[in-house]
Amino acid sequence: MKKSYHCKYGANITTDEVIKIFQKLFDMEFELHESSYVGMYFKYTGLFADKVTINPKESASPDCLDDKDYEKYSCLIFIDNNSGKNADKLSKTKYLKFHLAKISDIVFLHEKIIEEKA
Repeated sequence: MKKSYHCKYGANITTDEVIKIFQKLFDMEFELHESSYVGMYFKYTGLFADKVTINPKESASPDCLDDKDYEKYSCLIFIDNNSGKNADKLSKTKYLKFHLAKISDIVFLHEKIIEEKA
């Protein structure tokens, strides 16, 4: 079975503050992107995760604002690990979850594990 791990977090601090936390903890560098579906967002790809996106509420598209979590949080953070060996994906996901759990301004919302036949 091929597994992929997807975590969702909410934050009630500014996007800049969230980025600074990720830079300090994990030395992650984010790039600004724009999408007609999600609006403006920040994206990281690298060693710690296949993809981390930070989606600020103020620049989210109307379609994304339907996500009920935007009612409670100023930005949403998505972490995706779907490339490589299952053990490596699990390890990266656990590492990020462990360290983000210590940050009171970032709240774990849910995790989705998708299993596919190889």
